[in-house]
Amino acid sequence: MLHQISLLSVFCMACALSPGAVATVQQSHPPTGTDNSFHLKNALPTCNHSSKKKSIEWFLKLASPSYRNGFQEAEAAANTNCNNLEKAAGHGNVVAMSWLAAGHILGHMGCGSLPIDEKQAYKWANKASDHDSPEGWLTLGSAYRKRKRAKEAMASYERAVSGGSVEAKYWLATLLSLTEGVQQRERIEGLLKDGMAVNDYRSVIMLLEIDYNFGAEKNQAESILVHWAGLCNVEAMRGLGQWYLKSNENDKASEWLSKAASLGDGQAKKIMSSLNLQADNTNNDQIVTRQQVIYSVTLERPRYPVPGTTSANLKLQNEVVAILSSHESRFGLMNNENCKKHIIIYTKVLKKSTTNNKNTTTERWDIDRCGKIKPYIINLISDNNGGTFINIPNIDRYK
Repeated sequence: MLHQISLLSVFCMACALSPGAVATVQQSHPPTGTDNSFHLKNALPTCNHSSKKKSIEWFLKLASPSYRNGFQEAEAAANTNCNNLEKAAGHGNVVAMSWLAAGHILGHMGCGSLPIDEKQAYKWANKASDHDSPEGWLTLGSAYRKRKRAKEAMASYERAVSGGSVEAKYWLATLLSLTEGVQQRERIEGLLKDGMAVNDYRSVIMLLEIDYNFGAEKNQAESILVHWAGLCNVEAMRGLGQWYLKSNENDKASEWLSKAASLGDGQAKKIMSSLNLQADNTNNDQIVTRQQVIYSVTLERPRYPVPGTTSANLKLQNEVVAILSSHESRFGLMNNENCKKHIIIYTKVLKKSTTNNKNTTTERWDIDRCGKIKPYIINLISDNNGGTFINIPNIDRYK
């Protein structure tokens, strides 16, 4: 089984059951009529680190029939050597094809070392696609993602999405949010809603974090988080905590965030830390808004787009955040030792103009300094070469 972990790391880095509870395929959908407040009637689930195991059952449930049918044969071949894996692929096993596609990008697979060869990788991904399996492109996309080659990963995920891969939709949405930010919002939402339709809690969490208006889908989304949190999935626990922060149900939020943090979820720990800090600076139980906590930066680099309507993609957002972080550290923190976490709470495009072939977008970025809102005016100046210059006029006036 040591080989299996290496194989799964390629295409199932964040399958809907990892890391968390092991559930059977039959358990993977929330039961009809689930009471969303079941956790208030019963104790929080008893979970510990030893219960965390990676599972591929969710991935296989959503995979193509040809992939599901070939998995055990490919696993057996890979657990011997790469020659047997290639033989299985040559005989039409699409799982073996998919793993070889990834292996020729990564230089290794569970079966052992493989030569890095993009032509071979594309050959096997195409062959899997010819057998009605989009998992070849999905696995290739995951390999590129591990190599930090976002452009190639997105292209591979696009082809997997065209073939009907639900898993690829989640990862494509993730990469779109990292490279294009809010400019791709409609596409991102559509991909994630497809994931929510098959009860993927990761899609619900990401929709929550990009401030999606669930509307009539609210009960469905909450049921998905409740179900997976009840199965000891720490990401779903954190997501449920974030969900309750949104509705200002701080006691429930604290319960689930604390549980996730106790099981080692780093993001839950950061959110709890932010909550505790804000509690020290307030005189009532209404600690902070959900948006403030989720986008709590301490001016750290955000994982998802910052709130509001900024035109900047995430890479550019990160650069703006770095500048603001440096400035706030030099002035904000020195001015108030009791306020050590400053939070981006809103962004807005004010105007756009063109001068000397340079396009300028003027934006307002609001920072909450422990209850005091400080708006920054920021100019994003782009040229014909694809570069963007960040200008904050008279930045010292924001002390």
